[in-house]
Amino acid sequence: MLLGPLADADPKLDNADRMEVLVGHDPAGTSKMNGLHWRQLLQEGGFNKFDYKDDELNFLHYGQVIPPNYDLGNIKVPIYLFAGTSDRLADPTDFHNMLPKFTNSPKVWYKEYNAGHCTFLWGLDMSYLNDVLNVLEDKV
Repeated sequence: MLLGPLADADPKLDNADRMEVLVGHDPAGTSKMNGLHWRQLLQEGGFNKFDYKDDELNFLHYGQVIPPNYDLGNIKVPIYLFAGTSDRLADPTDFHNMLPKFTNSPKVWYKEYNAGHCTFLWGLDMSYLNDVLNVLEDKV
């Protein structure tokens, strides 16, 4: 059984011939604290900074006992979001909920593709790269 992003692989979309190599590198490393933060975000449904579950530690880190929300309105650079319609880790619903929160970004560009989470790395159809190049050349 595949774990993590590889569990999202779809043989119609992803290069199954490379799966053995890819599985050899999954799951890629991360910190325990990062994993705990992901779990908090999933369980609590918010978009807050890490909760130390200790009022003193939260106050030490944030100046308040409740971890603050990430304020996407503070982002003042262009945002380009690529979403996969079959992505189970970064669901398009999450993107749609996030889009109106980029209130100070001079540009918010969003596009969905027939892709899972990892299709962007090893997909059979890499035509989305045209959009990546257009973003880099400031053509979108």
